[in-house]
Amino acid sequence: MRSVPAPRPANDCRLSAQWFSVGRLALLCLACGGAVEQWASAQGGNAAPVSEPKPSVSTKERPASESTNGDKSKSPLTPAPVPLSDAERIANLQLLIQADEARQKELQKSVDDPQSSYAEADKAFQEISTELDSLKKAAKQAEADGETQRLAELNQKITTAQTTWEAAKRRFELEIEARKTRKASLDALNVNLKSNRDLLEKLRNPETVPPAVPTTPPATTMPAPATTAPATPATDATPGLSVNPLVPMLPAVPSSTGALANSTATDPNQS
Repeated sequence: MRSVPAPRPANDCRLSAQWFSVGRLALLCLACGGAVEQWASAQGGNAAPVSEPKPSVSTKERPASESTNGDKSKSPLTPAPVPLSDAERIANLQLLIQADEARQKELQKSVDDPQSSYAEADKAFQEISTELDSLKKAAKQAEADGETQRLAELNQKITTAQTTWEAAKRRFELEIEARKTRKASLDALNVNLKSNRDLLEKLRNPETVPPAVPTTPPATTMPAPATTAPATPATDATPGLSVNPLVPMLPAVPSSTGALANSTATDPNQS
């Protein structure tokens, strides 16, 4: 006979139900946490990698060789150029003059050469021009005489000669331009040679600078003023009377005879 278990108390049943609910909540939290981690990993795999910020140009350090103003000529490591002495300048000028003289002879020879390419092109163009003119004159004469067969032959020759004339003309024009270039180079070389020769002559025979002449006019002396003797006072020429210059002169007293004569002359009514 099977035994029947005794009924459990009500408090135990309540506690069991509470622990069961807590367990279900814990399982739900664990499941949600795993799902969140899977979603985050999926999103992190698809997201583009974040690039590190590049330093700006202003933050880059400049090399020490570069100066602030960009002028490398002021670097303390660059030695100052040493001026050439007169001997070195003379030697350099002599070398330049020798090279220019050799080039001058070469250019002058190419310009004056009677068998140069310019002369050959000139001669060929003149010959074909003369031949073409002769053929044209002959064709006009044959046309005037009515010689049809000869006119056809001459026209054929004129066509051939015209082609040759155009080719000779183009060649001669090219030679003319080349000759102009050589002439211009020769003229510039002559000017450079003259300048270098003049400078070499100055270095060999330096001019002596004359002493500076004063520009201020010389000081003129004024003539001394003429000294005049002091004027002596007038004295009465009375014989035997000496006049002292230190004693002032007294006014002269008129004589009695003269006073009477003057009174008579001034008053006619007086008797």
